[in-house]
Amino acid sequence: MAGLFLLSAAIGSAQSVTIISGNGQVQRMNFPSTEPMVVEVRNAAGAPLAGVTVTWTVQGPGTTVVAQPTTDENGRAQANFIAATIFGTISFTQSTVVASALGQSANFTMTAVTTDQTTGTPFVEAQLLYPLVEDRPVIGPAGGTIEREVQIRVRANLGGQANQPIPNASLRVFESEDTVGPTIRCEGEVVYTDAQGLATCKLIFGGTTGSGLFSVFVGGQYRVFSQIQFTVVPGPFGALRIISGNDQQGTPGNLLTSPLVARTEDAAGNPLPGQTVVWEVVTPGTATLSNTVTLSDANGRVSTSVRPGTAFGPIQIRVRNTSGTISAVFTATVNLTLTGITKISGDDQEAVINTPFADPIAVQITSAQGPVPNVQVVFQVTSGTATVDPAAVTTDAQGRAQTNVIALGQAGPITVNATVGTFVTTFNLRARLPGPVISSNSFFNAAGGQRGGVSPTALVAIYGSGIAPGIQGCVVGSQIVPAFQYQLAQVQVIFGALPAPLYSVCNLGPNEQYVVAQVPAELQGPATSVTVRVGSGNTTVDNVPVTPVSPGIFELVNEDGAKRVLALRPDGSLVTLQNPARRGERIRFFATGLGRARRADGTLVGTNQTATPDRPATSPFRIVVGINNAGTPDDPVASYSTSIIGAYEVTVIVPGDTASSSNAPFAIAPVVNDQFVFGNPSALPIL
Repeated sequence: MAGLFLLSAAIGSAQSVTIISGNGQVQRMNFPSTEPMVVEVRNAAGAPLAGVTVTWTVQGPGTTVVAQPTTDENGRAQANFIAATIFGTISFTQSTVVASALGQSANFTMTAVTTDQTTGTPFVEAQLLYPLVEDRPVIGPAGGTIEREVQIRVRANLGGQANQPIPNASLRVFESEDTVGPTIRCEGEVVYTDAQGLATCKLIFGGTTGSGLFSVFVGGQYRVFSQIQFTVVPGPFGALRIISGNDQQGTPGNLLTSPLVARTEDAAGNPLPGQTVVWEVVTPGTATLSNTVTLSDANGRVSTSVRPGTAFGPIQIRVRNTSGTISAVFTATVNLTLTGITKISGDDQEAVINTPFADPIAVQITSAQGPVPNVQVVFQVTSGTATVDPAAVTTDAQGRAQTNVIALGQAGPITVNATVGTFVTTFNLRARLPGPVISSNSFFNAAGGQRGGVSPTALVAIYGSGIAPGIQGCVVGSQIVPAFQYQLAQVQVIFGALPAPLYSVCNLGPNEQYVVAQVPAELQGPATSVTVRVGSGNTTVDNVPVTPVSPGIFELVNEDGAKRVLALRPDGSLVTLQNPARRGERIRFFATGLGRARRADGTLVGTNQTATPDRPATSPFRIVVGINNAGTPDDPVASYSTSIIGAYEVTVIVPGDTASSSNAPFAIAPVVNDQFVFGNPSALPIL
């Protein structure tokens, strides 16, 4: 079974089996089809599948000869149909050939025709109803169609089914010669006769103007009407093509070296004389036009000369038809002589190593005409350890360019050069040793792991390099007393002026240094400063958002290595894959960030406190729990833990009618000001 799975995965599943050619053929009995039946197998992404076996099944009289049973590199396979012998007075038979692969299929309709055993005359005729001889040549515009359509009729004319129409016979149009001149084709390439035996094909004319020949193929090659003359005449105004003068370089106030030349064309690319166009500057004031030709000549050409204004950079000139539905745009670049580069801001800054400097460094580029927009300035660190981002910047409308500088891992002076052409200016900066490197993006819910998490009494993880230097693994506070320490492994955290109790300080590798703290219960929003001290160094982040709640579900790694909600069954056992929750039973799970707990007497739980059995406390907010994408039969009760600081024990009943699942979606959402505030999504095993 494993081998079959690997083979199936390697080949892929067929999304489609599509007929490429050979459908709708009409042929004499006992003869093979004049053209192969070809199908193409593709996967769900639309890519051809090679090496797939295609099964050909005939429903009705006849057989197939499979020329190519497996698909090639283009996903194609083919077979030929052999018409069966027809007995009696039957004029024709029709068979369905089913091509199947990987659960998908396509159906061919094949018609076999009785022939007179003495004269060889077939019992089915194909008639060309249009164009008749008097309708030729067929004339149409390049890129367009005509009102009349090619029409054929296929019917039995002899035998017991005489005058009976034949459906599903193919009609195709081919140019009789391989030519790069005028072209003609059927819209849709192939059409089929209907229940009355009629098929019509709208002709599409293309290529260059002139005449040619085409043929009408009926039923594959059962009947071919050849040497039909057609003529392509110019079509309506359909396109403007740039001939010359695009992408020139110029200077302010001076004519571009070459005029701009365009050609009016029909949809097939034939030049159209006598067409009126409009030339215009896309951004008024950036250039002026002269010697403008707006009526296309015998070769369809129009032109204008361009004098750039005083602006620097790209300019655009548009040529269009009078209604604006057809256009082409020329671009030229105006070059200026630069006169200097000036520092604007960002010099003489200091930053902690491995952090960005507070302000970008900025310069202004000038010319004799003033500030220069749209010129590239290159910023490069020439000494010290730092990087710039981005390294190349295009000046704005005031000629200004700026970039950010990030100090790397070594303290000391840093110089950055800004260069444009031959002009250079230098910025002098300095990197210092850190306190810890934190920002407003360093705060995460300690249970759910989502960004944010700063709300009263919540447990929050603060990530940043330099938080746990010299530590491998985690240092956890004393478990002897039921309270966290305010200093742990030389780390302190202060929210505003309120010290935070610390649960652990960890260093689990690159980008995995963090401290877990309880947000002080007395902290108020909407924002606060947070200071993290490590030894003698410290870093303060301002404007950290403070929210009433920041829900996070504690999770447990289960037997399969996946995280699921940390929950207890009524007997106190852990909910796991091997011990799933039961429908209808009451479970307890653990969360943080459900707001500052309130006791029955109205008093609030403080920082670094738990509830007590004699003085329980609950969340001040309505708590909603979702299990298996549905609500619960009771209102969940969120009780502040009597043993874990910053945690809630939430009691909820598993719906009795929910489906069993090893990964039932599980969610929690406090309701604040009539708005649901969702925590991290989790999962619950349910039996």
